[in-house]
Amino acid sequence: RVNFQISVVSVKNIQSFTRCQINYRRYVKFRRGIILLQSVHRGSEERKDIQRKNVAAVVLQSWLRAVLEASFFNAHRAAAVILQRTVRGMITRSEIELQQFAASEIQLCWMHYQSQRIASATDIQRVARGMIARSDMELQFFAASEIQRVWRGHRV
Repeated sequence: RVNFQISVVSVKNIQSFTRCQINYRRYVKFRRGIILLQSVHRGSEERKDIQRKNVAAVVLQSWLRAVLEASFFNAHRAAAVILQRTVRGMITRSEIELQQFAASEIQLCWMHYQSQRIASATDIQRVARGMIARSDMELQFFAASEIQRVWRGHRV
């Protein structure tokens, strides 16, 4: 009977040890699976985070490029407006000067006509047209010179 009891205890010990080994192997396998699952999840989350950061970087870069391009465009536009304003002002002043010159020449011719009463209307017109034509040529030459001077960077 004692022998049988020792055998039963031994069998129970062996069974307990075997169950313990089986459970430990299951535990290790289960743990490896959990660790693998966690690493896959962490990798997925990290890739999503990197993707979000890449999208944010692209958005910031495109915004910065747009701001820089707008600034560049506005600077060139302002320079063009200043150049146009300067040239138009010079042209207008030269036209006014030409008109004043033409008016004074016409007045001079009229006074000369009144004083002499010899010149005819056609002579006055001929003289006035000649002066206007010469003034137009001078104005065109002056405008071309001014545009060239401004274009070449000389001070006004």
